[in-house]
Amino acid sequence: MYRPDFADTLTYSTLRRRLAALVYDSLAAIGIIFIASLLILPFSEGEALDQSSVGYQLYRLYLLLLMLFYFAWSWSRGQTLGMRSWRLYLVTDEIKRVSFARAAARFIIALLLPIIGYTSLIWRADKKTIPDLILGTNVLYKPK
Repeated sequence: MYRPDFADTLTYSTLRRRLAALVYDSLAAIGIIFIASLLILPFSEGEALDQSSVGYQLYRLYLLLLMLFYFAWSWSRGQTLGMRSWRLYLVTDEIKRVSFARAAARFIIALLLPIIGYTSLIWRADKKTIPDLILGTNVLYKPK
């Protein structure tokens, strides 16, 4: 069973730390999207895809699934690249590793509720977002 050795020292993450990690993760996501787009370029013969075409819709789905996989895979291992930099961990309420399915569901809920889902951070003492409340997860901070 996964339980970090430092679980007893974890505290609730602040909005500032989460936003800082989000900025870092956005940079990682841009890099992933850039490389993924380069892989598709030969199939479009270097031309931009027509937004009404099936190819464009498949391209958007491809990028969405790639982002879902990146975040779900990272969260199921405890941290994204941005979270590592800010010493944040995603765990269940029991301080256990989050499953890939739960992490994928968290990504989808966060995508559907981009701003509303995170407003609860402001008034909740445990700093849980709506995706955290629905899925029984926490983003915790490990002080130095």
